[in-house]
Amino acid sequence: MPKSLQKVHKHIAKKRGVVDALHENSRDAKRLRRAGARDDRVARITAVMARGRQTYVDRMTYFQEAIPEGTVSFSDDDLTDLVVRFINRSVPEIEQLQSERRKGRPPTKREEALLQRTEAENKEFKTGFWMPDLSQESVVKGLVGWNGDWSSLSSMNFAFSVSFLPSVNTPKKNFHNSPCFSHQSLNMFSVRALARSVPRTLSRSLAISSRSALLRPVPAPKNVLLQTSLKQALQPSCAAFSTCKAVKQAEGDIELVAKLEDELKHEKASGLEDLDSSVQNIQYVLQNNSWEVKDVPGEQEVVLTKKFGGEEIRLTFTVADLQNLSEQEDFEGALADDLDFQGHQPVNQGRTGGNIAQHPEDRVSPADREFEDVDRDLEPSFPARVNVTIEKPGNGSLLIQTIAQDGLFQIEEVSYFSKPDLAHALTAEKDWARQSLYAGPPFENLDEDLQSFLERYLEERGINAELANMIPDYIQVKEQKEYVRWLESVKNFISA
Repeated sequence: MPKSLQKVHKHIAKKRGVVDALHENSRDAKRLRRAGARDDRVARITAVMARGRQTYVDRMTYFQEAIPEGTVSFSDDDLTDLVVRFINRSVPEIEQLQSERRKGRPPTKREEALLQRTEAENKEFKTGFWMPDLSQESVVKGLVGWNGDWSSLSSMNFAFSVSFLPSVNTPKKNFHNSPCFSHQSLNMFSVRALARSVPRTLSRSLAISSRSALLRPVPAPKNVLLQTSLKQALQPSCAAFSTCKAVKQAEGDIELVAKLEDELKHEKASGLEDLDSSVQNIQYVLQNNSWEVKDVPGEQEVVLTKKFGGEEIRLTFTVADLQNLSEQEDFEGALADDLDFQGHQPVNQGRTGGNIAQHPEDRVSPADREFEDVDRDLEPSFPARVNVTIEKPGNGSLLIQTIAQDGLFQIEEVSYFSKPDLAHALTAEKDWARQSLYAGPPFENLDEDLQSFLERYLEERGINAELANMIPDYIQVKEQKEYVRWLESVKNFISA
């Protein structure tokens, strides 16, 4: 079954013809929403990966242009000199920006960005620097003929990590016999491994450098440090030691405890009052159903259990879903794009401009009129991942992975396990054993009638719209309680 928005449109049009109106709760409308959210999410991930890759593409371009004509390979000294020149490539521009800046004025954004980048590359130089292994003739030849495209790097397979660990102010001349350069660390990595490491490495380096670029100098070889004009920007802003007597509690601790107490007072006064409707909904659902709740204070996972005939049903969800709202943003963004099709069309409107007279009530399709006023007041809830396990003694168990949102359980995958403990996977060994088993096809790839029967299978066991509305409310209430408990624990620890 197609997944992209364009292919889903095409599939629906082939099945139903030209689509002028869809009920918002119909299967095709949900498919369109899912496809739109997926396309938006894929586009964002692709953009982030492209930005991270571009940093390394620029690095490879620099090394490519730095190879002298006729060079066959580089020695270790040449490699080190090449990396040092790469890191210090921004020094002339930084010096110019500093000379143009009036005394007492803060640095420009460009100057801060260059300092942060240089600082990050300095740290990478000490812990492991990504570069082509130019000591090999085949790599030099491949880099010279490189066309500048990221995908073509995979055919050369020359990206690797070098651990430069030079001692402070002691440059080494012979890297083969020096402890500052280990050939054991020259492990070859595929470009796919480099791509996976790009976002983490880049974000971690920038996050660290942004906090310390202007406060702490990073020890490095003499030939890597910025020149004299930059030393003043890298000087620490406070003394390295103090001769004052030690006090029992730092002044900052007192202010922090006071802030925590103020936050606690505010959360206890208004925290659950804002969630009063959610608390009432939770109490109503649990009182009118046979679900048993396992909610351990301090833990983020909640478990609901019940019996249905000879079956044991178990639902698990976590507070962590509330802390990651990127999926909700993707969902709302997909709706805002209007899904590239005309939604609720007027019933009595002609196709060529509306030559037929319309009554006010005819401006909404009949199937949608009863939902019109309700939809104005409803806001889309955040998606909560819910794992459903249904176990029959002696017959294994089903694991149904779902997303609860807006009163619907959206099934993602249905898996069968002959051993029920694999469905729960409470240990790392069980989780590893489960990963080696066939988990079944994606739910949206199944026949539509089969999808309908599986959704009905859950509804008959009480996994319905009422429960789908209650679970996001439960997560919000529990997250509020855990936040208050966390504030109390941190305050008690600091003030002890």
